[in-house]
Amino acid sequence: MKTFTDPEVFSRVKRLPLYVFTITDRLRDEARARGVDVVDLSMGNPDTATPRRIVERLQAASSDGRLHRYLNPRGLPELRQAAARWWKRRHRIELDPEREVMITIGSKEGIGHALVALLGEGDTILAPTPTYPIHAYGAVIAGATTIPVPVGPGVDFFDSLVRATEGSDQRPKGLVVNFPGNPTASVATPALFEKLVRFAEARDLFIISDLAYADLVFDGGKAPTMLSVPGARERTLEFMSLSKSYNMPGWRVGIAAGNAADGVACGGVAAA
Repeated sequence: MKTFTDPEVFSRVKRLPLYVFTITDRLRDEARARGVDVVDLSMGNPDTATPRRIVERLQAASSDGRLHRYLNPRGLPELRQAAARWWKRRHRIELDPEREVMITIGSKEGIGHALVALLGEGDTILAPTPTYPIHAYGAVIAGATTIPVPVGPGVDFFDSLVRATEGSDQRPKGLVVNFPGNPTASVATPALFEKLVRFAEARDLFIISDLAYADLVFDGGKAPTMLSVPGARERTLEFMSLSKSYNMPGWRVGIAAGNAADGVACGGVAAA
């Protein structure tokens, strides 16, 4: 009988490095134990509470017995419709809330489930480096591997992408992008997104676009969205999060939008 200490158990998990916030939490706690007054910026939590009107709506919903049952794994219809309105209002993109929008337990979990659904054992995906952990290690959880694509200040991401692809012995199946980026704060232009979609079309890649930081822009700027590029919807899942934009990190609400077939596949994983 296998036990949790056998080498084969948790084999995929053992391929993962220690979670970055586990490291920062440990450093913070050790410093505080030494009497150091620590200002903790590691998790990126908002400095104010969730708006009161949102809290009040949750309090009211918690008393509604209709919501105490198993619900549609794609998310409440009203929330999917609101998400579709957000994409239209912010980015002038028309989405079908029944086919092209799905609610996730945060964008991080949504991206992880998407990679599990879209990748198989031995597959390969292109992902930025440095990056938020799930972008690179979601592939590991799926039994796949990651081709790192350098990103950051002074780095041309598209040139990095071409070099990484040409320098790899493995043919990638998909591409992960994150703009505005974590942790580099790298930003993209509509022209870059256009080039990325054409690159993916030429190589028949799917695209996972993490748009969680879309509203963290300054001086009147506006973060572009991958779904605005002609042809992107046929191969893209784009993820938006309520955590950053609405001070709701602990509420775990994310949105996946884009290709309907990919959405159905990821919805099956979420439902399981």
